[in-house]
Formats: sequence, C-alpha cells, structure tokens
Amino acid sequence: MAASVVRVAIATGASLAVHLFVKSFLQAQHPALTLLLPVAVFAGIAVGAKGGNGGDGKAPPGPPAVPVFGNWLQVGNDLNHSKI
Repeated sequence: MAASVVRVAIATGASLAVHLFVKSFLQAQHPALTLLLPVAVFAGIAVGAKGGNGGDGKAPPGPPAVPVFGNWLQVGNDLNHSKI
C-alpha cells in the first residue's frame, strides 16, 4: 500500500515537471502536448511500473492479464468474434 502511494506521488511530480517543461518551451508548436505528454508520463509511472517482486513467488512469471479478452464471451452474441 505504501509503495503504491509513493509511486503515485513520484508519478504526480514527474507529470507536473513534464507539464511545466512542455508549457514553457513547446506550447506554441504543439498545444496538445501540454496535456497529453504529462498524462502519458503519469500513466507510465503509476500504472506500468510495478514495485516489489511482482507477487508471492509461488507462480511462474507470465504476461499481464487483459480482462477484456477473458470476459469477451460473457457479453453476448451481438459482440461475437466473427464480426471483428
């Protein structure tokens, strides 16, 4: 719990620093970067970076879970895989 709070605090600080940098130097050329780049930095640090050893050590390492694909068949026949 404490590690995730620290990770979010670091991500917020990095996102703010990127926002100030982009706002002061690149605003005239790329106005969208003022919002998109800090959000990407925050998401990359807060969500993508995993702290610790990644689990309890009982299971072998594997790819991250994607719950959308696992629950795709529970949605119903209107979103069938043949329509993709």
